[in-house]
Order: sequence, then C-alpha cells, then structure tokens
Amino acid sequence: MVRAGWVLALAGVLTLAGCAQPEREAGAPSAAQDAARRAGEEARRAARDAGVAAREAAREALQSARGAARGAERTAENAVLTAKVKNALLIARDMETARLDVDTTAGGVVTLRGQVPTAAMKRRAARIAREVAGVREVRNRLTVAPERSPTAN
Repeated sequence: MVRAGWVLALAGVLTLAGCAQPEREAGAPSAAQDAARRAGEEARRAARDAGVAAREAAREALQSARGAARGAERTAENAVLTAKVKNALLIARDMETARLDVDTTAGGVVTLRGQVPTAAMKRRAARIAREVAGVREVRNRLTVAPERSPTAN
C-alpha cells in the first residue's frame, strides 16, 4: 500500500510537471529552436551589412588612391613645365642678370616672380615663358629694380 502511494504521488508530480509546459503542435519548433533561427537570421543580416560596408570602404579607398595618383601626375607635369620655362629663360641671351622664380600650377599657369633691371626685360621674360609648349597663361609678378652701379667714394 505504501508502494502504491509512492507510485501515485510520483505520477501526480510528473503530470503536474507536464502541465507546466505548454503543449506544442507536432513538428512546431521549441523556444530554443526559435531563438536559434532568429540568431541565425541576425548573423546573416550582420554579415550582409558588413559585406556592404567593406565594399563601400574599398570603393572609397580606390577613389582616394586614384585621386592621389592624379595629384601626383599633375605635380610631375607642373615640375616638368617649370623646368622647361626655367631652361628657356636661362638660355635667353639677355636674361642673365634677372633673378627669377618660376612656379607652375594646374592647367599650365606659370607665375614669374623676382626682379629684373628693366621693364623691357620683364616683358621679354613673360614672352619667353608664353612660348614654352604647355604654358597656357603667364602671370608676370616680376618687379623692375634697376641695377645700381657701384659708387666711387
């Protein structure tokens, strides 16, 4: 009789334990399976978003590199043009007394700075610079400062 009481008590506990969990339809996912599915979906979304972000970062890096390459190319072109203008001014017979600085910016714009002894030399320097292939504009910022002859004491 004691044994039968234990069996009935145990059967009651198991029945109550079974009542604590809601009934699931056959084949319905458990809460753990639902959570795993949602976590998988979140992981896929995060991976997709990370891929989009990585592609965008790569695209921006490529554009930046292209811009840097174009800038380097322009700088080299400007340096070559500056050298050509300086060379043309150096080989001009009447320009040896001039103290000139030549700068070139994008688009073939050459700026002449410095001092020359006469207004005619200022005009000649600009004309020489304009004749160099690739020069589109000359900004003549040269100043005329006549040479001083040494004074006798």
